[in-house]
Amino acid sequence: MKLVTQIEQHTGLNQWYVTGLNETLAFFLISIVAKIEKICKTSA
Repeated sequence: MKLVTQIEQHTGLNQWYVTGLNETLAFFLISIVAKIEKICKTSA
């Protein structure tokens, strides 16, 4: 859970940068976060 929280905080602090990313890259990053969340829920 700590890892997911850190990612959310990091994404929030750099939202201005994430918004400027290429849509494909942004989607890729979102997919990684979603996978991490699923792994955390599965192992919890």
